Amino acid sequence: MHAPIPSPKTRAFTLVEILVAMTVGLAVLAAIAQTFVVTFRIIHKNQVINKALTNTRLIQEHLTRELAGAISQTSSTTSIRPEVSGDPSAFSYADPHTGTTVTYNYYPKLTYRVPIGSVARSQGITSSGSSSITISQLGDALVEAGDYLMINDPNTGKLLKITAVSGLVGAAGNLTLALDQTIGTAQTVARTVPANIPADTTVTIQRERAYDVVAGSDGLYELRWYGNTSSASYTVLSNNVDPASYRLF
Repeated sequence: MHAPIPSPKTRAFTLVEILVAMTVGLAVLAAIAQTFVVTFRIIHKNQVINKALTNTRLIQEHLTRELAGAISQTSSTTSIRPEVSGDPSAFSYADPHTGTTVTYNYYPKLTYRVPIGSVARSQGITSSGSSSITISQLGDALVEAGDYLMINDPNTGKLLKITAVSGLVGAAGNLTLALDQTIGTAQTVARTVPANIPADTTVTIQRERAYDVVAGSDGLYELRWYGNTSSASYTVLSNNVDPASYRLF
């Protein structure tokens, strides 16, 4: 019988080889992790940029849609135009053609009016001493307290505010509007001789709205939109307005 041939000894890894392998593995893992971190930061940055661009586009569309319907009219005694207010910031530059310095003021708040529904008609003769009026409307106007009643002839000016509404709002028919002053007082302010409102006189309803930039959280400012300035409720269009340029109007 032949003696069994001894098998060669299996060579194990040395401690140094294990440490080198671990170091290389950790370096590879670190490189992969760093790649993931950089990729995540790029994706997050792009998402922030895309969100900002989308938000800017939506705000521009909102402004365009709202201000396109804003009241901007001039009659003999009444001027209703969008108005800016708040703490202004002056911006000046030299006109390259004339060499003179031109200065513009920018403000954080823009107030404007929009028409609400179709034109309506007064019902019966309304005394100039009355602080209410009954109108007939088509039902497409959701008249609210805080809206303004506009009558051009005889002119009542732009400050005749509605304080209460009686009747079926949103349906065709008659509405009785309580006013914050008498019609004659409004006519006097508008520099019109007080006179009764004849029956079937054309009247319009306007609502005052506003954009306002106010201090928010984290040192940033937010752009708010008030659908009716007589109400405290508002919609935040952006909460990421740069404090250095919050005067938008």
